Amino acid sequence: MTDAMAAARAARRPRIPKPPRERKTTGVPPPLTFDFDALHDSALLTGEEVASRLRRSTATIAFWRWRQNHPLKWKWIQGRAMYRVGDVRAYEKIIGEPRKNEKRGMGRHGKREQT
Repeated sequence: MTDAMAAARAARRPRIPKPPRERKTTGVPPPLTFDFDALHDSALLTGEEVASRLRRSTATIAFWRWRQNHPLKWKWIQGRAMYRVGDVRAYEKIIGEPRKNEKRGMGRHGKREQT
């Protein structure tokens, strides 16, 4: 290595570490900030909005897309999974009322889950 190369290497600025990669939130998102009932059946929702409405985690919604014949229908639009409001309402009729903030250990029907 020549002296010029060594001097150039020594004169380099110190490397600044990259900030950590942002990770997707996979928990249950906060409740919706808009009136779901006022939306038209053809309106589109993101996976996070559906998770918020159904009070499920976003990871659960993503997992449902991998299951064959899951009753909650979705489609890819510009690289994102989108859900029609009419399909979400039809799914709610299948499962019953949307889950409220349940206490840990209580099932959907108010009975303690068996362990």
